[in-house]
Amino acid sequence: MKKLLQVFVLIVMVNCNVWAGWKIIQITTGPDGEVYEEVLFIQDGKLKQSSQMVDVIIDFTTNELTYINHNNHTYWRGSQAEFETEVEKFIEKMMIEALGEEGYKEYKKNMDAMKGEQGLESMQIEIEDENEPEMIGGFNGKKHSVHVNGELAEEIWLCSDINLDDEIDFQVVQDFFKELSSDDEANYSDSEEYISMLKNGGFPIKEIMWSYGKVISKTELKEAIEQNIPESVFQVPSEYSKGSLMNVMMQNEY
Repeated sequence: MKKLLQVFVLIVMVNCNVWAGWKIIQITTGPDGEVYEEVLFIQDGKLKQSSQMVDVIIDFTTNELTYINHNNHTYWRGSQAEFETEVEKFIEKMMIEALGEEGYKEYKKNMDAMKGEQGLESMQIEIEDENEPEMIGGFNGKKHSVHVNGELAEEIWLCSDINLDDEIDFQVVQDFFKELSSDDEANYSDSEEYISMLKNGGFPIKEIMWSYGKVISKTELKEAIEQNIPESVFQVPSEYSKGSLMNVMMQNEY
């Protein structure tokens, strides 16, 4: 879930200028070679990430999140606080099933003891502008390399020609995600250096994530089209039924 939020931050915390709206298609390759397509819709303070099985919609004008499961035709909608509470319950349930009650208590104890040990202040973050342009999905991007504590963490190509901003208030977006991720482990993408790179560089049209010298994922822009997005795109299909977030997040009812 943290990664999902980071993706949203990448999308909205950039130099933007939406007039008609944008439909953006991305192709992601995972660590095992699996390939999947995601479609992003951005307009009027709303953002939707759509895949074959799941849609996630964020309405920054109402501070609501909607999670839609196309496999079991269910959805969940709620506020930031409600989302946070449901996710905590979900994670606790999964961890208890995996570790058992005593194992989970020990895990919680260890995690609580580690809180603050890996804060941003302990990370050495270096961002290098490679000055290496590349045409991706019909748009030119400039490459940046992100190193954390001397290790390559990410290569990212930013494009200033895909502008998204008059209809999404930057401070509202920043506060929204800060509230959702306030208890999460610190991540280099939360740093001032990283956010400044996005604000000045533009929309990410290619991203390669690294871990211990290996590529763990690659996401590339397939196409980006500026167009008017129908309001129905941001609505739940009428035949879908409402459920708890835990049920909706699973491919089958949990």
